[in-house]
Amino acid sequence: MTPRKNQLLPLLEALVNPDLEGAACVGKAPAFDDEVPGESDADRLVRLENAAYICRGCPVRTPCAAAALEHQSVGLWAGQLQKQPDQFKSRRKRAS
Repeated sequence: MTPRKNQLLPLLEALVNPDLEGAACVGKAPAFDDEVPGESDADRLVRLENAAYICRGCPVRTPCAAAALEHQSVGLWAGQLQKQPDQFKSRRKRAS
């Protein structure tokens, strides 16, 4: 392996969590994003509701919730919207 590949390996390993194998969201990542540029609030709500529906039948919801907390992830994880604390404030300001 070249030095560059050696540097990338830990980053790639961090993205793969064997506890999440079989997740219902595989291949559908954009549906679970917190925000999509140019998306209206109404479209965002519908998208996240559809994503939450996918989560309800997922066999790995518990490890998914743990992974979201461990990595301070943003977006829909285990059927719950995860945001960074400062995002709540900025969204409220935009709505005003």
